[in-house]
Amino acid sequence: MYFKVNEAEQEQTEHRIGDFPLAIYHRILDRTRNDELMWHWHEEFQLTFVLSGTLELSVGKETYQIHEKSGIIINSRRLHHAIPLTETAEYICIDFSPHFLNEQLYQSTIKPLQDNQNFICRLLTLTPHQQAILQEIAEIPQAYNFLKIYELILSCLNEIGNSPTSSEKKEDQDIYQLLNFIHQNFQQDLTVAAIAQVIPINKNKCTHLFKAYTNQSPMNYTIDYRLLKAKERLLETEETISEICFAVGFNNLSYFIARFKKKYGCSPKQFRKRFVGDVWNTPKNR
Repeated sequence: MYFKVNEAEQEQTEHRIGDFPLAIYHRILDRTRNDELMWHWHEEFQLTFVLSGTLELSVGKETYQIHEKSGIIINSRRLHHAIPLTETAEYICIDFSPHFLNEQLYQSTIKPLQDNQNFICRLLTLTPHQQAILQEIAEIPQAYNFLKIYELILSCLNEIGNSPTSSEKKEDQDIYQLLNFIHQNFQQDLTVAAIAQVIPINKNKCTHLFKAYTNQSPMNYTIDYRLLKAKERLLETEETISEICFAVGFNNLSYFIARFKKKYGCSPKQFRKRFVGDVWNTPKNR
């Protein structure tokens, strides 16, 4: 499951359905493919609701387990990432512009949240009525009832109240810069020293930040990001394995194949043969 981001890791999917400034995604992440949603952010608020399975969603430095019949609301411009914890995790994601609501509601409800650096995200427990709306979205995607979606968004905003999560710290901004550098330069020959110099900080501090946020060293994160980009190209292009290897920053084909097999449980060739054409693994399912 993939979508485009720009150089600052801002999601570039157009967040609009018809004349409405929102986007609705019905997704399934599959552990057998080692699916994940890479770190990204967008201007829109995000509501994520799990229909089945369990989703691990990281927002900044915090990580949450979102189970069936529960969800999360994420503030605008917050870096986030997701992986399935169960064999599959099926969920619906609603990204909505703050201006989806009328001006009075925007000023009284949305703008204070946007301006509040203390509000990062909030976990939600779905009511039976909210679950029914989501089930309708999942079963009849071509017939969205926007009044019900409006009602769903308002009911979730109403749950936030005055219980924000911890505030964003300077190191949150630091990791954004470091990740952004890797995402822009993953095809180059990167080192921890080169990554750390972006801020600049020393190599130990750089490694500490990466382990705190991603649970990986800077170089292991870089390798995993290269593998993710390789997986995209395997599924979306007809490039050869060798071409993909060098295009994503590896300089040794045997090493690339070994790392790919270690992460995904099969060779790049086997992965392509097994998953190309999977409807849940294409950009159209967004």
